[in-house]
Amino acid sequence: EKDLDGFFSLILNESDDKRNYVRKGVSWALRNIGKRSLHCNRKAVKIAKIMKEDNTKAAKLTASEAIKELQKSDLLKKLKDKQDSEPSDK
Repeated sequence: EKDLDGFFSLILNESDDKRNYVRKGVSWALRNIGKRSLHCNRKAVKIAKIMKEDNTKAAKLTASEAIKELQKSDLLKKLKDKQDSEPSDK
């Protein structure tokens, strides 16, 4: 999961791009990273909230869509169950 941290800065850098396919790519990357684990979900939502504060329409729209999907109760329950079923390293 630490390998994914580098993608968050790239997502933020490209979030204000108005080109449709770039916007879709940013959205796709953010949403799919956020579905990997509860930890990634929290980071993705945090990045989306930062994007939402941006003054560009593209960033706000992408962030709103991502937050809406990443904060669905069924997704959060699935990620929580996944986390609870994984063996602890401690």
